[in-house]
Amino acid sequence: LTEIPVRMFAGGEDTGWVVPMEETAAELEELGGDVELEIFPGEGHIVGALRDGVRVFDELDSSR
Repeated sequence: LTEIPVRMFAGGEDTGWVVPMEETAAELEELGGDVELEIFPGEGHIVGALRDGVRVFDELDSSR
């Protein structure tokens, strides 16, 4: 995965996911990966800011 950009998103209120994603991001970074983790404060498991998919597809397009 070190040659593939990894973009991770989590809602700040999604307590079951935030810590594991932070740990995963840190581990990938230690291995030399290109990792970005964004936590959305006040959001739950479904992040409203990402619901339309535009941001996610923009991230995918930028990695081409």
